[in-house]
Amino acid sequence: MNDSLLTTKKNAMKKLYLKKIAIILILLLTMGSCIKQSLLGHFVQVYKFKEGHYRPDNAYVFLSEDKKRITVYPMYEADSTILPAPLTNGYYVHNEMFSGMAYLSLSKQEYNEMVSGVIPDTIFKLIIDPDPFSEFYSAVENKHLYCYKDNYDHHDCCVDRIDTVYINQLIRDGALETEFERVK
Repeated sequence: MNDSLLTTKKNAMKKLYLKKIAIILILLLTMGSCIKQSLLGHFVQVYKFKEGHYRPDNAYVFLSEDKKRITVYPMYEADSTILPAPLTNGYYVHNEMFSGMAYLSLSKQEYNEMVSGVIPDTIFKLIIDPDPFSEFYSAVENKHLYCYKDNYDHHDCCVDRIDTVYINQLIRDGALETEFERVK
């Protein structure tokens, strides 16, 4: 091998290594911000999908406000089945969702297997639904939305300690905006 070919090969390997480091750093920073958010406050989101846009088996990412770049690359646990939870009138509740969610063409398992070795542009090209919500409401630090020891019965009224009975009543009364901020 001549020296210029060897140098080119080394540079290509160095670029690949740096890309992998960058992805790992992005994932670590993302996970760190999720931990910080859960320590700083309780978030509850209620949303409704556009007709035919709910894809529970697909992986999703979170996009910037202008929908031009991915800001969060979540990792999925195999037994993550509690949330999102269905509510009345086609709404769902979740405590880790954002209005900038976009569905990918991959299942959650396929996504987990490939995300660590792929550059962000590749994942961005796999977006099949960048705007699945017709309505999106968010609440922070709202104590009315949680079940506490005196009224907590996980099987009857709560999902992940979120008071679904109360939220369903708000939906039926057309009063979501009394406890939530409408984002979309």
